[in-house]
Amino acid sequence: MAYYYPRRPSAGAEPWVQFVAVLYVPPGDLATVANDIVRELCDSDPRRQDRLAGGSQEAAQQLGFQWPPNRTQN
Repeated sequence: MAYYYPRRPSAGAEPWVQFVAVLYVPPGDLATVANDIVRELCDSDPRRQDRLAGGSQEAAQQLGFQWPPNRTQN
């Protein structure tokens, strides 16, 4: 799943970053699995440093995140 912070990029000059989360979907009752996934997403801040996947180093710094050292500038 991919998501943006603070919002999806637009033609404006506002800084943004993208996060990507890989979610494990186990077999089982669909309602139970869906509830577990939603709980996992809601119980923690989805803007985790290890999920930072896009944007720019400047935008990340402006928004209070560290740009991953192994990532090239986008």
